[in-house]
Amino acid sequence: MPSEQFNQYFQALTAEYRAALPDKLRHIESLWKACTDGVEPLARMQTLLRELHSIAGAASTFGLPAVGEAAAAAEGFLGPLCAAGTLPSAVHQIELDALLLSLKQVAEAQ
Repeated sequence: MPSEQFNQYFQALTAEYRAALPDKLRHIESLWKACTDGVEPLARMQTLLRELHSIAGAASTFGLPAVGEAAAAAEGFLGPLCAAGTLPSAVHQIELDALLLSLKQVAEAQ
């Protein structure tokens, strides 16, 4: 693939990723709400962790390093809870709420 063609393709992928990010963040919010509401919390936490991991890994590729860092911070916080199969305590919930809010704010600022 010629360089110019690749650049156009990558720009299209970047635009698509950025356009889909608000939906991904809404999905993350709904997963977290389901966790805190007690709807299959451990399964939802695992799905939430995967979603955060996906954003943490891809965001920098598409020119959003601060979004990737914010997602990685939330993932790093949630990961040990998921690994232990532990539901978040009230304190953990407050901390993760703050991390997810930070992710949303950073994404909206981009």
